[in-house]
Amino acid sequence: MIVAVITIVVHDINKMVTMGLGFLMFLTPVVYAPTLQNAVVQKVIKWNPMTYLIGGARDVILYGRIENYSGYFYSCLLATVIFMFSWRLFFLSENKVAERL
Repeated sequence: MIVAVITIVVHDINKMVTMGLGFLMFLTPVVYAPTLQNAVVQKVIKWNPMTYLIGGARDVILYGRIENYSGYFYSCLLATVIFMFSWRLFFLSENKVAERL
């Protein structure tokens, strides 16, 4: 929602966000195992909130349980806070964005 509002004003931001999210998805261990030997990659995987959101859903489907409850909980909490903030921002800027169109 935040990107949708900003995209009206700055058109190139959509491409940057799309590329950034694509890069974040490549850093999420979906296909490969999260236990790699590289320390830098381990830190990126640990601090990537998408790791816990996608990994938690995958673990429930494949194994019937979530391995890292705290990471999944904090990622869901962060996603909820970002959603509520962006929802409010979108609601407040809705009329101003419509005026620019």
